[in-house]
Amino acid sequence: MIRLPAKTQMIIAQLFQKYFPRGKLYLFGSRVDPNARGGDIDLLCEMDGDPTDLVERRSAFLIELEKRIGEQKIDFVLYQPSENFDLKVAKKAKETGVRIDMNDDIDSSMAMAEQHDKRLVWSMNEMKKFMPLTPERFEKLTNEEVAILDMFATRFAKLQDMLGVTIFPMILELTEEPGIYPTFIDKLNRLEKMDVIPSSDAWSEFRKVRNSFTHEYPNNPALNASLLNDAYKQAKKLQSTFVHVKKYIQKILRK
Repeated sequence: MIRLPAKTQMIIAQLFQKYFPRGKLYLFGSRVDPNARGGDIDLLCEMDGDPTDLVERRSAFLIELEKRIGEQKIDFVLYQPSENFDLKVAKKAKETGVRIDMNDDIDSSMAMAEQHDKRLVWSMNEMKKFMPLTPERFEKLTNEEVAILDMFATRFAKLQDMLGVTIFPMILELTEEPGIYPTFIDKLNRLEKMDVIPSSDAWSEFRKVRNSFTHEYPNNPALNASLLNDAYKQAKKLQSTFVHVKKYIQKILRK
């Protein structure tokens, strides 16, 4: 159990990667003891090789860290296996501590969302050739065009899911937003007030589009054409929302 705010963990991990890209970082001591209260932030940095500016980077890391998280008591131990060192300290830190330099959940989730968005953009560019659809045009779709529509529906759903199911809860946790959100609409309303998303109502429309992809209407070309035309319009709004979310993360979580 780590007794350190999620946002603080993320800031420490990001700055560590900035100054010690080849190192390993462990949080140990009272901050990983569920029975303790308060305490220093004890960090062990394990480095291989012989970087000549290690001390300078340590100082720069601690200075920037204080600017980001405020003044706190931080013990930062540099450990090089090839150098003379009290191995008991390193052994204890690695056995009882938690490695936190890999705390990149939101980064990896955003990277996955970027991939879904890129493929959504590609499919929408291809759809320009036959959108908007009429009932007559829908019935004459080629196999290639149907495949494009399948990719469109899949990537729309995956992008919407990645944001709603994975990234939004991470943002609420990382920003340590107070309150209880018993329903998803409560979370959406809070995210709108935080300016994470431009509109909670628009998100509800995205969910309707996503749900429409799970139903098939083989004998109703007019309804299918109408649903796809609406989905195409909503996809543009979903992409705008994704851009909005990225700007929020850049502005607030990376400041």
